[in-house]
Amino acid sequence: PTTASRVYELRFEDATIGVAWEHEHRADGVIRLVRRERVAFRRGAEVMRLDTELELVGADLGAEQVTVTVRDCSPPALSAGPASEPAPSWDQPCAHDAGPRSYRGQASRSGELWRVTDAAGARSLPASAVPAEWLDLVPARRHEPPLQLFFAARGFVLGTAHRRWLGPSRFTGALHLGGAVMETATELAADARPRLTVDSTGLVAVRRAAPPPRRPLADLVALTSLPIAGAAPLRGPRRLALALIAPAAPPAAAPGQQVTAEGRTWHVTLVPSLADPEEGTTAELAALASDIAAEDAPGLAMPRADCTAFALRFAQAAKRRGFTTRIVTGLALDGAMLVRHRWVSVFTGGRWIHVDPSTGEAPAPPRLLALSTHSDSLEDLAAAEVAFTALRGATATWLP
Repeated sequence: PTTASRVYELRFEDATIGVAWEHEHRADGVIRLVRRERVAFRRGAEVMRLDTELELVGADLGAEQVTVTVRDCSPPALSAGPASEPAPSWDQPCAHDAGPRSYRGQASRSGELWRVTDAAGARSLPASAVPAEWLDLVPARRHEPPLQLFFAARGFVLGTAHRRWLGPSRFTGALHLGGAVMETATELAADARPRLTVDSTGLVAVRRAAPPPRRPLADLVALTSLPIAGAAPLRGPRRLALALIAPAAPPAAAPGQQVTAEGRTWHVTLVPSLADPEEGTTAELAALASDIAAEDAPGLAMPRADCTAFALRFAQAAKRRGFTTRIVTGLALDGAMLVRHRWVSVFTGGRWIHVDPSTGEAPAPPRLLALSTHSDSLEDLAAAEVAFTALRGATATWLP
């Protein structure tokens, strides 16, 4: 029997946001890989913490069983400590497990299929698909075909990966999720396991001898926000310029916004008329949005910054009432900042309007810039995160 253990520091940009432990055991032809991740950070004044444990069992020919547990340990919003308070010890067990992102699932490979079971029910994936965490155990080939991967901790989302080798211990990858592509770069250690992995969204995993020391929790809102230079217009359309570090196609057309590209600059106009109220259906949506926003107000059990959870709950409630909805991933104007946000676009029968369930606004004021409009499927939610890649390192300026 052989056993190997690894520790990874998880970083976003230059800030530590978590730790991952891997334990790999081989005996009698059976491989057992256990990966535990603990992620903790702030979104403004609120604390988010997710503990994930994956157990994969298989052999040299591939994984056969996958079990995943995600515990949303985020404390109630009112109990969050001061921003200077250090993160809990990375070994400290989860004190809460009732957050909206808690998840449990399992999959087993049988014949031509992976059979997946979780709260969404039973479904199947191709038997050729490889668990993402198992990919590091797959012997590398210089000219390998595209590999199908699934991500158990994200609801068994299925994607396709292309690896391109740059040398004996370095390769780049392109992960295709729906219509989005996330780039990765990996450097291997002497044991042929990753020493460093960096992806185009800003996430970094670097191998360490031990977990990093306790530090104050990183604020992801501050890390990902774009300050806007200049003075905002007092009236009329809101216009701003986003200067990118590399040319990128502007987002697809969306209600209430106009975005054009000129070289490495996006010119953005947010149209106030989208927020004009309508009688009837708009009032119904406003009441529903207000109800969703107020649902957790007494105990603030759900972090107010968890805009994804609010958007999904509102979309489900609106669909039950017969509305057509789309989830929107993008940016929101917050004073002199652009912050990452998620909301809902709803068809009223006469037009599409933006609804912000986090704040209970329907229609929302002209402060939302859609980067990706998509369904509420796990695949689309994961793919939409890649939309922020074009804005890494960008600067924003108000236009007259």
